[in-house]
Amino acid sequence: GNKGTGVKIGIIDSGIDYLHLDLDGVYAGGEDFVENDGDPADVYGHGTHVAGTACAEDNVSGVVGVAPECALYSLRVLNDSGSGSWSNVIAALEWAVDNGIQVTNNSYGAGSDPGSTVKAAFDNSAAAGILHIAAAGNSGNSKGNNESVIYPAKYESVVAVAATNKSDTRPSWSSTGPAVELAAPGVSVLSSWNDGDSPHDPQPIFFDGDWYKEGSGTSMASPHVAGVAALVWAINPDLNNTDVRQILRDTAEDLGDPGKDNKYGWGLVSAVAAVAATGPVAPPSPAVNVALSADKTDYVRGEDTTAALTAVVTDEGGSAISGLDASAFTTTLDGANVTVTFSETATQGTYTGSLDISGLEDGTYTVETAVTDIRGVSGSGSATFTVGTALTEATTASVGSIGYATSGGKNSDRHLNVTVAVVDDLGNPVSGASVSITLSHDSGTSWNATGTAGADGTVIFSLKNAQAGCYETAVTNIVAEGLTWDGVTPANRFCK
Repeated sequence: GNKGTGVKIGIIDSGIDYLHLDLDGVYAGGEDFVENDGDPADVYGHGTHVAGTACAEDNVSGVVGVAPECALYSLRVLNDSGSGSWSNVIAALEWAVDNGIQVTNNSYGAGSDPGSTVKAAFDNSAAAGILHIAAAGNSGNSKGNNESVIYPAKYESVVAVAATNKSDTRPSWSSTGPAVELAAPGVSVLSSWNDGDSPHDPQPIFFDGDWYKEGSGTSMASPHVAGVAALVWAINPDLNNTDVRQILRDTAEDLGDPGKDNKYGWGLVSAVAAVAATGPVAPPSPAVNVALSADKTDYVRGEDTTAALTAVVTDEGGSAISGLDASAFTTTLDGANVTVTFSETATQGTYTGSLDISGLEDGTYTVETAVTDIRGVSGSGSATFTVGTALTEATTASVGSIGYATSGGKNSDRHLNVTVAVVDDLGNPVSGASVSITLSHDSGTSWNATGTAGADGTVIFSLKNAQAGCYETAVTNIVAEGLTWDGVTPANRFCK
């Protein structure tokens, strides 16, 4: 079923206990804007509770979040006492935009308007595509007739979420006003907690190997909506934040006065209705994708007699096309038919063959391979190489190889390590090269990183708690003294 796989949710709060048994598998990273480091751990507990409601894993432990396979990010703006500054919130919003966060949860706030700079930060990040969800506040009265929605929930660019109890009615403390847009459960919500202590009763309880706690407030209601937004986005990644927001409104269960009102907004958020209204995305048209590469970009006339070609063949969904024989491949060199016999390697969907280049003159050549699968669907890929005299001085840096390995966890498969080897055009390792990559998951989630090559010309990038699925690495830049990067990333793919 739909579990919000890969949708990036940023919890702007007191941090997250990313080692919690219900969160460690979905945690994808973050930033600490209080301590100004990359370790946004939670001491206060509030952020861990919020995170569990949105994304607690569907495992044998504890609770299950609304979107248990989201990509969970911790953006810590509140200190160990639960207090913070608006400047930290602004920094977190900027980070969210830069790192492709799709949904933010904002279970904090103030009754007074923090000013135009904060408003602009929310407005601009929403314009950049982020859907902001926020707690409406806990300043309501028994009659529900005061205007008490807090900031940032009160901003037009933010979805303000009120609370309901198990009877789907408003607790007296849930804030009210025209800014209320949706309602969600917010009374006695059981979720993950960081340790055995809480500044507010009831105190945490320990079961299934970790800490959990019941909490009440619009802080607990807001992440329910953030999770439903992730479910909608997971069905159709082509939707924008305005589309998702409208679906949440249109499918909410009307509570209170008919239509939108000041207590429940458009009504109680409904995961079932929102997902049903989104509907499945039309399947992609049948396709064969061919990523063709040669073992070198430059061959030496008189020395190199063959070019080793690699063709990675996938279908319209990105799955490997395996089991093809040599007759499925047709190869041309600068438009003229040539003989290359491809055979499948131990890696499904990856085929190799040798191209005879012994008779080629100096120049630049394009080799193209067309592949027809058993459905009769065809596709092609090409690679360009040069033939010339031997180099005496290196001028170019290139990616020699990209390798994958896993480590950690019970089965040594929790973390993913990507090794990129950089070589020059004489075949020597390039030490000290700065290498930048984008590591992409088949869910659409991606990570950016930069590292420096060691004496052997390799850089190892590590992705902690890598989720199951398939990964590809794109090298986005190489900077090496005296050398120019050729801009080529070899075909690569790894599934865990």
